[in-house]
Formats: sequence, structure tokens, C-alpha cells
Amino acid sequence: MRKYSDNFNNSYEFYLHNIDKLTFSGSLPKWKTTYDEKGVDAKRAFHILESQGKIVPTRELELFNKLIKTKESVNFHIKLWAEGRNDATLTSFDLNEMIEEYKLPDWVLQAITNQSYKLYKNEKKD
Repeated sequence: MRKYSDNFNNSYEFYLHNIDKLTFSGSLPKWKTTYDEKGVDAKRAFHILESQGKIVPTRELELFNKLIKTKESVNFHIKLWAEGRNDATLTSFDLNEMIEEYKLPDWVLQAITNQSYKLYKNEKKD
């Protein structure tokens, strides 16, 4: 059995938890792979993409494609949530509800904060 880092496992579980909740990314999928009955499982294919930036054939094509769509959706939502925090349309109460519903990990919250700060700094320049 392959051993993955705790960080990867936590992210993978987060994506799995939200696989049917976060499905909209505002664009077509950027990554496509092929089915191969002798290919790696979806988790391994996702790990290779995350760690090496490579796409490999998988025997769990549907799951892999859903994981990719969820990852892209999370990135899209981080942008939306940061905009909401920056313009005060996403309240702390709303964010706390989202933390519970989506089981948002710390890295997502940090990304929202960082994006929101960038937006704030850019507005100050104008």
C-alpha cells in the first residue's frame, strides 16, 4: 500500500468530501486523462498530478475527473470568497457556516485571507 503525506491525505479527503458540493469552476476542465484498466487508481493519479504536474492513465476515470473538477471549483470559490470578504458581502457568520459545511481546511482559509488582502492592496493603489 502506497504511503502519502498527511497534507496530501487531508487535501484528498477534503476534495472527496466536497466532490458533489463544489462542482462549478467557471471554466472547462484543464486536465484530461484516459481510462486504462491497468492504470493507477484515482488517488495515485491525483497525487502524481499534484506532486509532479503529470497526467497518467487511470482505472478510475470518473472519480479522477470529479476530483479535478472539485479542485478547480475550490480555486474558483476561493477567489469568490476572497472578493466577498474584501467587499464585506461575505460575513464572518457566513464564512463560519461554510467552514462547517465544506469542512474547509486551514490552507483554504489562508488562501481566502491572502487573496482578500491582495484585492485590498490593489484597491488602495487605485
